[in-house]
Amino acid sequence: MRLNSQKEYEVTCEKLAELRRWYDEAKDREAENEHVKEMTLLSLGRLIKQLQEEKIWYECHSGIREHNSPAVTPMPNTGESSTPCTN
Repeated sequence: MRLNSQKEYEVTCEKLAELRRWYDEAKDREAENEHVKEMTLLSLGRLIKQLQEEKIWYECHSGIREHNSPAVTPMPNTGESSTPCTN
């Protein structure tokens, strides 16, 4: 998925903020099943990372983000990596 317009970018920013809030709530919540909690956090973390990468891609290709500007708010490592503004 690639963001193709400013509107898509704005909606993605809103979704990203909501996902981060859900992640923080899930992390702080007591779990009856630790495995379910772990998988929920992993899933939310991956989705957050995906949306962050799309946001960075759009910023780099639309001129919003300078090539050497900071990437994103750090999230727990999901085993994948992203590099801002590589083109």
